[in-house]
Amino acid sequence: MKKPCPSLRAWFSYILYLMLGSLLFSSLITLLLVTFEKLAFSAIFPYLFISVFVVGLSLFAVFRRYFAIPKRTLKAMQKAVIDMGKGRKVSPLPEKGTPAIRSVIRALNQLSVALKSQESDRVVLMAGVSHDLRTPLTRIRLAMEMMEGKDDFLTESIHQDIEECNAMIDQFIDYQRAGQDMPFTCCELNELLEEVIEAEQRGMSNVDNMIDIENRLSKDPIFILAHPLSIKRVLVNMFTNARRYGNGWIRISSGSTEKFGWFQVEDNGTGITKEEATILFQPFKQGVRASGISSNDGVNNDGVNNGGVGLGLAIIHRIICIHGGSIQVGISEKEGLSIRVYIPLSTALSTSLKIQKLKAQNKIQPKRPVIKMS
Repeated sequence: MKKPCPSLRAWFSYILYLMLGSLLFSSLITLLLVTFEKLAFSAIFPYLFISVFVVGLSLFAVFRRYFAIPKRTLKAMQKAVIDMGKGRKVSPLPEKGTPAIRSVIRALNQLSVALKSQESDRVVLMAGVSHDLRTPLTRIRLAMEMMEGKDDFLTESIHQDIEECNAMIDQFIDYQRAGQDMPFTCCELNELLEEVIEAEQRGMSNVDNMIDIENRLSKDPIFILAHPLSIKRVLVNMFTNARRYGNGWIRISSGSTEKFGWFQVEDNGTGITKEEATILFQPFKQGVRASGISSNDGVNNDGVNNGGVGLGLAIIHRIICIHGGSIQVGISEKEGLSIRVYIPLSTALSTSLKIQKLKAQNKIQPKRPVIKMS
């Protein structure tokens, strides 16, 4: 059970009693010295100075302990608010500091618990809705199979509608689950990108209209702190957009800065305006560009709706925000869309990589072995 916190009036009383006690103590010492030893004021002054110093030091300690706002507490609160805004899980903060600060921390912890509860309820709701929707879709699919041979055109139309409904359900679930249960590990960014590029090239080998993929990945290893499957999913969504709305050319590149690793996907489509870039990653935004790139779903080049609801790039944005990264949108070299994703580097490995680069540039000379002569 927590001890009751003293009120502000009680702390002022403690300070007042401390001051009065110190003054009485110094006055008593002064009186004794003057009365019995007949010392001059110059001899009494050091004792008075010590008394005043003790009073001041006591007041400073009490003020710093109970009334000054702890800097670490404020930084922890700031970090918790930022993490909650990005959808990350936040551990409860210890209730320290003044009564006002403790009440704010308590409210912040309650808000964190409420947000976690709402997020889990939302995921459960979407899972239930998807289950309830898939049941009638399954019955429709069975009825369609029984109609085979009677009306092929109607059967194909129903089949397309079912696929669109399934795609929309999957996108809703993916958006809700983005960021859930994502353990971060140290992984090499270029390896993840290479796996996705190879898979996409294998998938395009069966397609008549081949796409020119320009591989500009960095030769240096880039170690990031991330969830590997989510990062590969981000690249697949970006690659799908570039393939669908570009004109047969895609460039994939990577690199690193001091704190971030990045990868970029460019196409030779029509590009976007600044106004369109501001809403590009918002949920349920489709058709904001002339070329139709508002998500990795929507209307394809053949004018056929593939069941998109405008959540593809919103999912990308949510995943990257949870990773503590950012997304930069611009115009590619061939006047198409360029999307660059920044992800934080793994701290320990990024430091070692800096040392390796400096050694490669001969800025750090390796130590020569010392040969002892016998």
